[in-house]
Amino acid sequence: MQPSTPSNHQLLPYDTTLLDRVRDQWQLGDWQGLTALDAESLEHHPDRAKVALLVAAAHLQLGEAGTARQFVKLAQNWGCGKRLAAQVLIAGVYNTLGRIEMARGQNQKGLSRFKTAIATVLPNADQVLLGEARAVRETLQIGLLQQAVWITSLQFSSMKGIRSFDDAKLLVIESELGQISRKISKNQKRKLVVVNGMTRSGSTVAFNIVGDLFDACGTLYSKYYSKDFPSSKTIFDHVSQNEKISFLIKTHNTDESLVCLVEKFIGKFVYTKRNLYEVSASFMRMSKVKESPFYKEKNVTLPELLSMLDLQVAEYKKAIDLPCCLIVDAKDFSDLFLRQTVVKINNFLEFEVDDNSIDMIVKKRLQKSSAEYSENLGADRLTSLGHDRKTFFHKNHVVIGGTKVDDYLSFDWRSSIYEKFNHLINESGDFL
Repeated sequence: MQPSTPSNHQLLPYDTTLLDRVRDQWQLGDWQGLTALDAESLEHHPDRAKVALLVAAAHLQLGEAGTARQFVKLAQNWGCGKRLAAQVLIAGVYNTLGRIEMARGQNQKGLSRFKTAIATVLPNADQVLLGEARAVRETLQIGLLQQAVWITSLQFSSMKGIRSFDDAKLLVIESELGQISRKISKNQKRKLVVVNGMTRSGSTVAFNIVGDLFDACGTLYSKYYSKDFPSSKTIFDHVSQNEKISFLIKTHNTDESLVCLVEKFIGKFVYTKRNLYEVSASFMRMSKVKESPFYKEKNVTLPELLSMLDLQVAEYKKAIDLPCCLIVDAKDFSDLFLRQTVVKINNFLEFEVDDNSIDMIVKKRLQKSSAEYSENLGADRLTSLGHDRKTFFHKNHVVIGGTKVDDYLSFDWRSSIYEKFNHLINESGDFL
């Protein structure tokens, strides 16, 4: 339904600079900034049709097709012409092609696509300058730092040849070039990250997030589950023999060989812990699922459960003494804390990942519930260990049904757990 227009005596004040600011954001490819605008705030603006169209284009660039369609419909309802709408949407296609060409290493073709994207909508604009500025932002957002340096170097060289060019602006561009170069240096430095953690504590989530950070930087790396190797020594040998590749390794048992490996290559640990009652309930739940690696033919007894927790606590005690180890609590992976946790991991591992890439990682990790994901895993997607080849998510890690602590642990059992580990946990089961 087309939004209503207020009568003359009810006309509201509006931002007279909005269209110019939105046009500038579109020219530079500031998609995050554009998508911050909502339909309600535009409803009574005289330029609402054009603004809504540019906001739609931004949502398309971020892969938000549903929201983009809503804004296109609004733009049409508010009087946007078909020709302008077609030009903006076609420009979006050229922009996407530009990213693809850059990712393929076809720098000149990619740059040409970005310039065409600008020319399609603004034929009288400085297509070279705006196309290059758009290209720098886009390549930085998808982790193509080398291409960003190449484009900025082109700008820097051409500007040096213009005598009348503002020296202050030249210094700014030179400074930006130096910052990008430093980012490349940091991201291309070989990294070794070992994700370890308690059983059922979110180590898979941490593993996937670190992988996302590697991907965002465009870093060449290999990821493994420790059981892909016969022993920790073979992991040590494999990493030692491949000196130019970064490694991401997931394990639940950190032995001396792995510690030596991390020390030798100046690596880091990311360790996940979890409320001991929740670990216990999760173990009890999975013990009832035949396909689960934790399946037991008979019900788990309290002594068996305490013995299992002994192993988890022993690993935790190792972790807090490890050099260069970040401890992450499972509850930090909730929607509420996920972004700040991704930032924390990013900073600890010294990646140079910008805010836009962080937002994309968070959005990706929130896309599907674990239960939905696990239900749709086919056998061809699993490794010999029963983990999904891409994410290392075990098909039977999640079952739909009761998941609360009270569903599996009686008050007496919780009391026994607290009595045994009260030097480490509080009465709620959280680590002190």
